[in-house]
Amino acid sequence: FWLNVSDEDAARYIKIFTSLSQEEVEALTAEHAEAPHLRVLQKRLAKEVTVMVHSEEDYNAAVEASGILFW
Repeated sequence: FWLNVSDEDAARYIKIFTSLSQEEVEALTAEHAEAPHLRVLQKRLAKEVTVMVHSEEDYNAAVEASGILFW
């Protein structure tokens, strides 16, 4: 879900649904602006929420599974 949100929504959601510092959010936003096709905001948002709700292990398993399915 998080990987498919718009750039504008990702910029808003990362502030709402994560505990990243303002500096981290600003750095991610700047990085995303330089290369939006890499979807840096969406990927970090997905990671932060998945780890918060599930675990780092579950996040890593999801990344591995999606790598097998979609790459």
